[in-house]
Amino acid sequence: MSFNFDIAESTEDDSRRSLTPKEDVQWVPLQTHPVFTTTADGGGTAATASASAGGVRNLLAWDGASRLYYWESNQQCLHRISIRLGEPDPTSVVAASPSKKFKDLDMLLKAYDECQLSHCCSGKGLLPLDNEYGYQMLPVLRADKELNFVVNKISINRNGSALLLAGSDDLCVMYLYGRSSTKENAIVCRTVSIGSQVYSSDSSAIRILQVSWHPYSDTHVGILSSDSVFRLFDLSSGVVQPEQEYYLQPVEPGRSRNAASICPVDFSFGGDHLWDRFSVFVLFSDGSVYILCPVVPFGSVYKWESILEIYSDAHTFGLKSAKSAAVNNSNMAISWLEATFPEVAQEATDRENLSTIKAHSHALFDASLALQGPLRKVCHGGEDEDLAVRGAECEGRAVSFLYNLVSKDSILVTAWSGGQLQIDALADEIQPVWITGSAPRLRVDSFDHICGIAMICESIPAEHSIVKLDQPLDNTVWLGHPPPLLRLAIVDLALPRKTEGSSLITMFADPLMPERIYSLHEGGVDSIVLHFLPFTSQINGKDENIKTPSVHPVLSTCLGETSSSSPSPLSGFASLSDSFGYSWVVVVTSTQECVVLEMKTWNLLLPIQIDKEKPIDMEQQKEKDTPDIISKELLSGPKSVLAPQASPNLRSISADSIEGRSALHQYFKLFHENYVEYAHK
Repeated sequence: MSFNFDIAESTEDDSRRSLTPKEDVQWVPLQTHPVFTTTADGGGTAATASASAGGVRNLLAWDGASRLYYWESNQQCLHRISIRLGEPDPTSVVAASPSKKFKDLDMLLKAYDECQLSHCCSGKGLLPLDNEYGYQMLPVLRADKELNFVVNKISINRNGSALLLAGSDDLCVMYLYGRSSTKENAIVCRTVSIGSQVYSSDSSAIRILQVSWHPYSDTHVGILSSDSVFRLFDLSSGVVQPEQEYYLQPVEPGRSRNAASICPVDFSFGGDHLWDRFSVFVLFSDGSVYILCPVVPFGSVYKWESILEIYSDAHTFGLKSAKSAAVNNSNMAISWLEATFPEVAQEATDRENLSTIKAHSHALFDASLALQGPLRKVCHGGEDEDLAVRGAECEGRAVSFLYNLVSKDSILVTAWSGGQLQIDALADEIQPVWITGSAPRLRVDSFDHICGIAMICESIPAEHSIVKLDQPLDNTVWLGHPPPLLRLAIVDLALPRKTEGSSLITMFADPLMPERIYSLHEGGVDSIVLHFLPFTSQINGKDENIKTPSVHPVLSTCLGETSSSSPSPLSGFASLSDSFGYSWVVVVTSTQECVVLEMKTWNLLLPIQIDKEKPIDMEQQKEKDTPDIISKELLSGPKSVLAPQASPNLRSISADSIEGRSALHQYFKLFHENYVEYAHK
């Protein structure tokens, strides 16, 4: 049998040929990507004016892997950019430039359909390149509805399937999977308004203050609004009615305060630590911080070990306490845990293979959550009571808040309009607190399953208004007292003075090094590194004094030193990191210019303190302070070692001879230089 391998010339019509491009995608430096190098005429001026009026915005989001999203306000479109970290140089960031192969989007989408990609790839808007593991980004994404508000923040959920478009008076979610149609060289994505009856109605004067994805759910969004209500929406079940509503009343009964001082400003979810993961921290304009605990989205997933840890803690330290209040509070917490996570009450044999656990919808029928606070710092006996909430150096009003978990320490950072950052650490653990006799309002379905809850959260007058240094904290466990704060530092950013208003500051935690905090403001970007963590240092056996944080300017947008020069506001910020210990920040200006800066992580946590009386030994300093981050060079292992030149009759040489000793010396020398020294790096 013979085979003919001659390839006949194709007679198919050009329209039936595969439209998959045969050229590799172009990878260019991120700062030279066409999205940031081509700006519409007059767009920069409009964006600058809008940013100046609305304060600090963030129109940049990173999915934590390989995609960067940027919202262009002038065109009202979302750019999705594929990026590679550390290629080709370990310190660089490159982006996929759109291919010029397809000038017509319909042809591109036709090729997209012919490729028959899986749902995962098709949902991300990717196109295969010549059957290889490379992909080309589709041009832009647009909402399938008209947005009648100015977007000042975008945020993507954990799995990269949905993105929030938030403004001060409206909020939408754009679903990035799939496509509905094409319009003006863009993919039109399904976009839905959240809480339209509350926020976006014509007669509503409620403003959205802060919005954030819940860290333990891909479908739950938390919203704090100007009516002093914190709402939690489940986008998988409904976007009109909130799943949970908490009406905040920080004013104690019988006391009056200035109306401006009790306005909510910002909120933050807690981190992966004991009851912190069930907590919501709310900041008010006078600098007071309150806690809601427990707040759990229905259907959210948690690690089994984490739930079992707090369940055992309630039994060990709560039920065995000699105080009746502690026993009562721990009993309520245990009953709530057993109803929300029924697996904790099962036999040990039934829960051996559990790794994660899902929260069930539940609420106590005769009690509502207490608004714990305001949190006060541990202070000396003669210190002023007002300074227990705000620092003496802080000016103006509180404008933003950040919760950051660093190892075993829960760090709370409050930004003030005067340009100061107040950094505190929780000096005790958070415990859940309810107020009995205040029944919540429940919404149930036809099967009597809870679909929604709403409750009024009032503050309880604390037994001790100020926590003293000589007051034993062990006696406050499960007694319902808010955790005290340990003041770590007051950082003055020395921002340029503004005559027309106060400064607005937004803060972000570094995903690679949690000790580092970025502050984004009208004057640029600053980096604040914490060098003292009370609980972490104590657990590690280090007896250290309180060290002040170090402040490093990352980017400055000030045009001059005179007061007449107005700073150029920024419109986007994202912190990137890879698995090899490299870190970058990406900043987008209001004129749509992109700046990529590599952030050094080595030795930032190890400031060298020079003592004039005692000279410092650098060798001892290096041995004492070993960086925790492993470099890419160490992970790659020792360099390849070439065996020394040896005679063919090496096996016949005696070890006691001169030639034998010389060969052994060469082998020991190579072993020491390449393996022993590598092990000591």
